[in-house]
Amino acid sequence: MRLTEKSREICNQFYKNKCGMCPIRPECVASIGGGQEAFERWQQNVNRAAGRYISKSNEGRVESLC
Repeated sequence: MRLTEKSREICNQFYKNKCGMCPIRPECVASIGGGQEAFERWQQNVNRAAGRYISKSNEGRVESLC
């Protein structure tokens, strides 16, 4: 598993502002734990958060990525 393009796009946009108000930050900074499984779970959680944010954006609940 890898971070999706959408996850990376969101990260790149918010990183410019030191992650301020980043919608995926809670999952991003969560403790990963040890091992490959834990790392893959972390990636999955970040990707899900990005997917939720994109869905909300598309529904008009969030104005923009920045």
